[in-house]
Amino acid sequence: MKTKNFFFSLVLFSLLLPLAAAWEHNPLFDINVEIPSSYQSLTTDSDLLVSVKLVNLGSAGRIDVYLDYTIRNEQGKLIMNKLETVAVETQANFIRDFYLPPHLSPGIYTIDVKLIYFDGQEATSRATFKVRENELLTSSVKEKYQSYAIYEAVFYILASLLILDILVILTVKYLWPVYYKKFICLKKGKNPPKSIYISKKSNHKK
Repeated sequence: MKTKNFFFSLVLFSLLLPLAAAWEHNPLFDINVEIPSSYQSLTTDSDLLVSVKLVNLGSAGRIDVYLDYTIRNEQGKLIMNKLETVAVETQANFIRDFYLPPHLSPGIYTIDVKLIYFDGQEATSRATFKVRENELLTSSVKEKYQSYAIYEAVFYILASLLILDILVILTVKYLWPVYYKKFICLKKGKNPPKSIYISKKSNHKK
């Protein structure tokens, strides 16, 4: 019985030894991405903070891995992409920040972090966050629009006054003498001239 157990243990050891050697030399990583609670709801034109944890479950020793960060909106449209290389021995914990541009629309966004190691093997972790409308930027845009509307209204008022002044000047210079002349002639019982220019011409001939 003891001989059989020894033989079975020897066979099992011979089978597990290559697997153990492969486990020792081949790295195996785990990645975890979290967003702090205070950064899970943000406005545009602000920074998103992300906590990243990398764990080397395989061979001991320092290994360089590639991290691919992508941020997408609810429709899957790529908003941002960033790559970096990180050296990991047993475990790595760090914080990364990402700027959220002011043109982002309010909604739910996702950040995916892909860890690439050992001849293209991958591990991925995801987190979501909410983007709200930036009230300060909205107020600033409204103030600019209101200022523009005021300037536009002032411009149209001044332009209208200028046109009115020109019409008044033309009326006083050309139309008023004609009608005034006709009024005087009618008051005296005379036939008024057809225009001031005809009257002046006839006076010059006399």
